[in-house]
Amino acid sequence: DRLGYVMHGVGRALSSRHTGLIGVILPTLEHAMWAKSISALQRSISKEGYTLSIACSEFSPDIEMDLARRL
Repeated sequence: DRLGYVMHGVGRALSSRHTGLIGVILPTLEHAMWAKSISALQRSISKEGYTLSIACSEFSPDIEMDLARRL
């Protein structure tokens, strides 16, 4: 505290092997039902200390697999 040190999230994730990140891959973001679902999910997981990462696959299985490997 005296030196103003602030923990770095990436460093903490590397040492603990826990990122606190939950990934969601959606086929599209153009429908209101996805927005409502994501909003509810975000509220729920943030209470538990998690962060939501959202990706869009554009209905492509290849893009979905690529995103799943990276998330």
